[in-house]
Amino acid sequence: YTMVAVCLVCIVVLGAVVPVSAGQRIAILYSDSTKHTLRTISGFEWSLKNCDPPCQLLPYYLKTTDESQKSQISSLKPDILLAVGSTATAFADKYFPTTPIVFAKVLNPIESGFIRSWDNPSGHVTGAALDIPVGQQIQKFATVIPNLKRIGVVYTDNSSRLVDEARRA
Repeated sequence: YTMVAVCLVCIVVLGAVVPVSAGQRIAILYSDSTKHTLRTISGFEWSLKNCDPPCQLLPYYLKTTDESQKSQISSLKPDILLAVGSTATAFADKYFPTTPIVFAKVLNPIESGFIRSWDNPSGHVTGAALDIPVGQQIQKFATVIPNLKRIGVVYTDNSSRLVDEARRA
């Protein structure tokens, strides 16, 4: 599902349509090679395989997330960055503030500061998140543990809204 969402989201950046068109260079940034990351990249590549003429997909493994990687990615001259995971998204957002960025596999992109809200992401970043609504999570806990009375939660100031959401659920 993530792959489909990424492809659908890929055409809307900055509140305007950014068509994935002939000759566009899409750098795919990732910082781990887990099965899920590689599956996301593969799905994205598969979804664009029938573009005519094809886009240039440029997978790039981030060995580090410091400025030394910026020049190597800049030399690819990407039109769009697909950032897989929070580390890659944070890197892309920091070092490419004017390049459209589409993220995938990001948990809590609002709390992470990548987007302002789902209704108005703002800026140059948008994407598909891993968030599962708190109410749905609590419902699943209650299914697994029928006599569940309390749930402990570890949170930060940035994620405190999720605690309020859990109390309402």
